[in-house]
Amino acid sequence: MLSYRRRGQEFATSTEEAIGVVRCFNSGHGWGSATFATLDEVRSAISTAHEFSLALPTRHSIRLSELPPRQADIPCPEGRDPRAIDVAIKRDFVRRGVESLRSVDRRIGDVRVKWEDQLTEVVVVNSEGMVLVERRPSISMTALAVAAESGTVERALGSCSTAGALHDVETWLGGISAISERAVAALHAVPVIPGRYPVVLAPTFAGLLVHRVIGHRCAAGWHPGAALLPIGTRIGPDSLTIGDDGKTPGLRGTSAFDCEGTQPQNTTIVQNGVVVGHLHTRASAGAAGLGATGNARAPAAGFPTSRLTNTYLAKGMGTGADLIRDLDLGVYLGEPLSATDDGMVTLRAGLGRMIRRGELAEPVKGASLSGDPLGLFGMIDAVGADFTWDTAAATCSLGGQTVPVGSGAPHIRLVEALVGDQS
Repeated sequence: MLSYRRRGQEFATSTEEAIGVVRCFNSGHGWGSATFATLDEVRSAISTAHEFSLALPTRHSIRLSELPPRQADIPCPEGRDPRAIDVAIKRDFVRRGVESLRSVDRRIGDVRVKWEDQLTEVVVVNSEGMVLVERRPSISMTALAVAAESGTVERALGSCSTAGALHDVETWLGGISAISERAVAALHAVPVIPGRYPVVLAPTFAGLLVHRVIGHRCAAGWHPGAALLPIGTRIGPDSLTIGDDGKTPGLRGTSAFDCEGTQPQNTTIVQNGVVVGHLHTRASAGAAGLGATGNARAPAAGFPTSRLTNTYLAKGMGTGADLIRDLDLGVYLGEPLSATDDGMVTLRAGLGRMIRRGELAEPVKGASLSGDPLGLFGMIDAVGADFTWDTAAATCSLGGQTVPVGSGAPHIRLVEALVGDQS
């Protein structure tokens, strides 16, 4: 990890960590788990996990879906091991980012750029004959720009992540100045007047909405009875098709196998506006009489739960400009900053634009989109064809576990939604 600020290098670190976990399941009992740090501790961890499982009788009948045993040793893709990149090259990337951010405008004060890379070796072995090894490379860069004028201070953030492809980082670095430009634009942006407007969401914003609202509600829990959107539920128009794809190369949530050894799939969860599927671990799939979908992820000392990988909204028709052209007055939201979902969903934007007479107009800041989760999807009346995967370094945090995820979407339009100022 390398971090630079305007005044120079802030810190540089290199670490090596190892952790293992044994998970044990006995019929008629619950999950037992134990962690270990060295191979000498494995036998003891197996015994402890077994004892813990027997100590947890359960009223639920847990059955794991069938998973054929297989063996695989998957190397790091050629040319993508970040350890092979000279530290001088990494340092140069960060310095170039700092210089690009500072050169945009005299009102740019503090800037910060961070580089982080890692190579993770994942090993999954089970008592059914599974032996899997995969080396997963990752490079990410994050940037912050602070603009100040006449006592007003605004910030803008940006990031990128790639599965070890240095040229992807180079491409992102070529457009890093846009982060400073957003910070400067926000200095004179005004808060949006709260009210109900037609809203057009940028692909990054639409992807976050799909992940947060639909993806989370279609990921099955590990036990029977977990709250899910029932199969057959209509959530929106025929133009809505949503899925979760854990196998597209190069994305944040992609892997060759999940923590149970299941190969990820491209699973459709909404087809033409209707819920048609759920994401499963072996336990939730067994309870439903289905096959696991490769979405099992587990914290170090916990049991596997179904988590999202790369969630997407499939493309429809038209461009973002087409969706804007029909609106006399509306709001365009991009650059999502945060999302909450506690019965009512609220997504906060860093910088948006008013839409006036079919064109993008003045910038607005601090705007948020809020409403009943499924009600928002019922408001969608157009889905664009300009699909793109978001390359930001995104993560999803649930139950104290943070995992890397990806999302993808085109522009979408809501016929009406509540937009307010959360600045």
